[in-house]
Amino acid sequence: MTALRLEDGETITRRKRRVLLLLAERPEVSITWSHYAPGERGPDLHVHRRHTDAFYVLAGELTFALGPRSPGA
Repeated sequence: MTALRLEDGETITRRKRRVLLLLAERPEVSITWSHYAPGERGPDLHVHRRHTDAFYVLAGELTFALGPRSPGA
């Protein structure tokens, strides 16, 4: 298997407090790399009908909102 390198990724978002790179995209899997600054919100609530998200947190913490409404909405 070929190693995935950040410098080879396709930039989806690049802001001061958020970076999202697409590292690989195949019919069976898409692999992204993300960096969010503390307190930065991710995407709004949404549904994936053809795939499942999986996350590996390297540092810090990640909070998810599940269900029809986000907390405090």
